[in-house]
Amino acid sequence: MKIAKIKIHYSLIFLLILSLFTGSFFNILGILCSILLHELGHVIMLNKFKVNIKYLELSIIGGIIELEKPQQEAKELKLYQKIIIDSVGVIVNVIIIIIVSILDFETLNYLITYNLLMIVFNLIPIIPLDGYRLLNDILTSIYDEEYSFYLIKRIDLVCLIMLLIVMFILKFYGLFLIWCFLLFKYFRYKVDDIKISKIYNLLKK
Repeated sequence: MKIAKIKIHYSLIFLLILSLFTGSFFNILGILCSILLHELGHVIMLNKFKVNIKYLELSIIGGIIELEKPQQEAKELKLYQKIIIDSVGVIVNVIIIIIVSILDFETLNYLITYNLLMIVFNLIPIIPLDGYRLLNDILTSIYDEEYSFYLIKRIDLVCLIMLLIVMFILKFYGLFLIWCFLLFKYFRYKVDDIKISKIYNLLKK
């Protein structure tokens, strides 16, 4: 389902319907609002720096922003602008924690825990999390795209392995689905923008 530039994945609709029968609807709704506000923070900054957004997709595992022309628009941005765009989602989570703490409603305390987890999780340098985008922008400002790609892939793999180990040590088995999604993104990144452009150039020759 698509509303303007926001796409809602069917998994999210299924989760909301399921929560009606489990009595957790308002808790799930609060979590989804945190995710939406996090992504809207990115959207606002992208609009401010005149980056064209294709759509924002919300799903059971979070939000993903698709840009109209990722490579071209990324090159037009300065490093500080990229860092602001990448980090604003985490800043929104911090603001949510402060507001909930000030309101001091016991029924909303779970949002403090969830937003803290969002901050920590999003700062891990794994594709496509905010931590990866921050690291990618810093590396590409120092090295060329090919070497940055080489470094990111290895850092990403180490983080994925460490995340899996921590997940099983702490018995966070519910995160396994998200981990599988991150692993899928890791392998998909092999044929992402950089690789596709190289293959295309080779075919042209």
